[in-house]
Amino acid sequence: MIVKHEASQAKIDWDSPNNIPLAPSVFDYDLGRRPISFEAKNRLYVNDFALGADSAYALPVQTITDQALTAVFAKNMFRPVPENLASSIFYDYAFTLIALPYEKLDRNKYKGLLRTMPNDKTSNMFNWHLILIEKSVLFTAPHTVAA
Repeated sequence: MIVKHEASQAKIDWDSPNNIPLAPSVFDYDLGRRPISFEAKNRLYVNDFALGADSAYALPVQTITDQALTAVFAKNMFRPVPENLASSIFYDYAFTLIALPYEKLDRNKYKGLLRTMPNDKTSNMFNWHLILIEKSVLFTAPHTVAA
């Protein structure tokens, strides 16, 4: 799911079945609740990676998860941070990727706000278990999460 802000509205292909808009109010509520969830976790895996093979265009990505297998999956998905990442044109547009696959939402609270499953129930997950918080101009999030 992608938070549909004014700044991102014209930059996203909303007709794509993979780009499901999420209201900023829904995102803000749940993101505001996440730091409490992090404090309750026994262990967090926080890793820094990059997207892109050319370090001049590498995009920094930090992953945060409470599952070791998810951390290993992220390590397989992304590239190691290049030594000269600071010289990338995307250095100031870093992403934080939060993956909490066992955190469930209250289906009744989010009815009509999240995806409806084939069994007519509201999804109780963060779609593909990931929330993207972009620190750039496109998807400015009002909160930050410290690990």
